[in-house]
Amino acid sequence: MKIISLLVILTAFFSCASGERQTPEQKKANIFFNQGTQELQRGEYTKALTHLLKANKYNPDDSKILNNLGMAYYFKDAQAKAIILIKRSIKLDPTNSDAINNLGTIYLRANDLKKAEAMYKKVIKDLTYEFQFRTYYNLGIIEREKNHIKKAFGYFKKSLQLEKAYCPSNFELGKIYYNSKKYSKALERFKNASYGKCYNDPDPVYYQALTHIKLDQFALAKEKLEDLISRFSLTKYETMARSQLRNIKSLQQREYLENQSQLFSKRKILTPDF
Repeated sequence: MKIISLLVILTAFFSCASGERQTPEQKKANIFFNQGTQELQRGEYTKALTHLLKANKYNPDDSKILNNLGMAYYFKDAQAKAIILIKRSIKLDPTNSDAINNLGTIYLRANDLKKAEAMYKKVIKDLTYEFQFRTYYNLGIIEREKNHIKKAFGYFKKSLQLEKAYCPSNFELGKIYYNSKKYSKALERFKNASYGKCYNDPDPVYYQALTHIKLDQFALAKEKLEDLISRFSLTKYETMARSQLRNIKSLQQREYLENQSQLFSKRKILTPDF
């Protein structure tokens, strides 16, 4: 699997309606929930787990807390525990599309495509869910893994209809166009996939270089490859970029020899035979 978005609830949590008095336990649960969620967002998974466990202690039957707690366990490589907690989150609130989406993504990462697809198809029935562009993206990944490229293409397009700047969907569409030899369209998608939140993702930049090579735009390809070497030094992308630079040099030499051969042939034809 290439790019799969794990969706975690990152918004502040309030367990009671506006103006309703909170118990001391609810207040403590909210504080620990918010703290743990912010740590989850920052990738501080040990701290997040500690605070979300405390939130769960003070409010053990809250669907949102259980979902985030499950994701904290998941990021700590405790997948079985994560699944149990997220399933409980869904049982307590069957409308919790974030939890259903998370469970689908855990299944997808485990390559259980059937279970993942079932979860995502539940989510797309929720017409109020604001992250459907990710759901359609993940359904596209499932179809891609099944080698159903036409269906995958449709899901990625739906994702971008909802969020045109969503770079993972742009990247996947770019690869479909690239493999279909529609290089101009592929290049446009790869460029869209390298903006905003995906600026630091090397894959769209590398694929831009590959596409420029296919279009015989060697100067632009070199520019992208040199950017990869500069920004992602000491990674596999530096090695890949240097390999493609050698490839460009070889292609240019071949092109030069072919041009020289053609010129020689023309001169030979035009030379009178005395």
